[in-house]
Amino acid sequence: MSRQTVKMKLKHIPIDKIDISEGNVRRKKITEGLDELKRSIELIGLQQPPIVFKKNDRYELIVGQRRLIAMSQLGWKTVPALIRSSIDITEAKIASLSENIQRVALSARDMSDVCNYLLDKLGTAKAVAEALGVNPITVNKYLGYRIVPEPLKKMVDKKKITAPDAIKITANLWPDEEKAIKVAEKIAKMPRPEKDRVFDAVREAPEEPVERILEIADKARIRREIVIHLPEKYADALDRASKHLRLEPEDIAKNAVTEWLEEKGYA
Repeated sequence: MSRQTVKMKLKHIPIDKIDISEGNVRRKKITEGLDELKRSIELIGLQQPPIVFKKNDRYELIVGQRRLIAMSQLGWKTVPALIRSSIDITEAKIASLSENIQRVALSARDMSDVCNYLLDKLGTAKAVAEALGVNPITVNKYLGYRIVPEPLKKMVDKKKITAPDAIKITANLWPDEEKAIKVAEKIAKMPRPEKDRVFDAVREAPEEPVERILEIADKARIRREIVIHLPEKYADALDRASKHLRLEPEDIAKNAVTEWLEEKGYA
């Protein structure tokens, strides 16, 4: 995708003339932290105007959905917005995700949908990562089975490893296909607890040689087990996410906890 300077002009627009563009990637967690956002706008004003483009006699919003909702709830009748020329749906999704990824975290479903959409448009996981300005490992995690190399897919077909295991190996060791194959061969006959230790070691030290990764996994035999009882709707949601992402429910739950702890600075 070619890069070029985008010119935009600031204009006050009636809030009831703005629609959410199809290119806006946020579908969930839209109202999370909205009270804090409203308080911030009331105290120090709007620091970053939403971005829209004109469509007939209305405007479509591609960046700033939560800010628009906050201003609406605060009673604003018009909002300052940056107007840019009309853009195609691919550019809109890139602009929206690049903005959102720095703010309240998108749901795994939203991330998976937009990464897969962009893979179809841009051709490679590397191009998607470059377009979004994120680590390729992040992109690969949400692309799932589509980016698993053929040798690992053949191991899945022969039931030597599972599809979720192939995804985890690929996402963390990309683009080193040779190392991914070696790790897959090593874990093929391991019991689940031992496999999980290897996956943890791969996440912690993906740059290390395979033998060193196995040493790290072996030293991590002592683990602390925490049982979490989920309300039924969240347990059902976890099952749906597992099927959609082709990951084990335990892995999704563990990733959610570890990512939250790291994001909040506890780890």
